[in-house]
Amino acid sequence: MDYRAIATAPGIRARYEQGLYFSGILSGTATGSRSVSQFFPYLVDDAYGTPVIPETLGNVATQRFNQHGVRLAPDLIASAKRQLVVRDNVASFFYHPFLGLQYLPELVEGIQQLGYTFVPATSLL
Repeated sequence: MDYRAIATAPGIRARYEQGLYFSGILSGTATGSRSVSQFFPYLVDDAYGTPVIPETLGNVATQRFNQHGVRLAPDLIASAKRQLVVRDNVASFFYHPFLGLQYLPELVEGIQQLGYTFVPATSLL
């Protein structure tokens, strides 16, 4: 229900995330009891009616958290490389500011070396 409310909020142009989709969403009978995370390697208007700018590469994680393992810059770069099979894909990531700049230069340079260009997320809309 939160996603539907966000879709109708004034000034909201898009979401930037890996969204959660609940069983029954397409039939209008979503219960919230079971969800899956799904992302696309390009901009989509999702089942909630909002454009979604995808976060396809995830984030740098220096330690295990919840069910997520450690992921460093080379892991995100490898994901970006695999995504090159999709024409006009969006390879984006989230970077936690508390990490400082330790991993960011390697990540940005590695993704650029694959041929990607960094652009403002709003330019995709």
